[in-house]
Amino acid sequence: MSMRSFVLGGYVLLLLMTTQVSIQAQNSNFYTILDQYFGNYIGSRTHGYGKKVWEDGTLYYGYWRHGKMHGRGKMQWSSGSRYSGTWRHGQFYGNGSLRWSNGDRYAGKWKNGQRNGSGSMRWHNGNSYKGDWLNDEINGDGEMRWTTGSVYKGEWKNGQMNGDGTMIWANGTSYNGNWVNGVEHGTGTMKYANGKVVKGTWENGKLK
Repeated sequence: MSMRSFVLGGYVLLLLMTTQVSIQAQNSNFYTILDQYFGNYIGSRTHGYGKKVWEDGTLYYGYWRHGKMHGRGKMQWSSGSRYSGTWRHGQFYGNGSLRWSNGDRYAGKWKNGQRNGSGSMRWHNGNSYKGDWLNDEINGDGEMRWTTGSVYKGEWKNGQMNGDGTMIWANGTSYNGNWVNGVEHGTGTMKYANGKVVKGTWENGKLK
């Protein structure tokens, strides 16, 4: 039995394929008579436009280069996850949209199989983010909206609010200032829903 794995952000989908008669291509991938490919080849490798169906029902149709998905293409995994966009050497690269089987979805830039650059994410719980990504994490400038009604717009690092930014909570209270690891930290201004305004220095979410 041989195993092929595809990495989707933090998701690893393992596709099991029973090997009867296999041909090892130059890219070290195995193909079996239980998998079906319809399209162009260069030598023994898929190259050009083609469609492939794996034994478990996973489907890809689009462009290939020397045995790997390369160029525009669409893939639908047996789990229900779907990707449509560009590929490079078998990984998501460039513009593309991915919808996970749990309903999470992302549309934007990719690099080496990870979210990199500008993009929009919407989670199945209704929370959404639009802005910058780096190495599959929220990094840079962006806006997060929670289903509670709260909104943050500003700087991010490693998936947390870091740097200058403004948070407006659902009750109308807002904070504009510096953040570190998701909490108010540094100089800032807090405006409460009752009209009270406090300017000062915060440390780990508390006014000094």
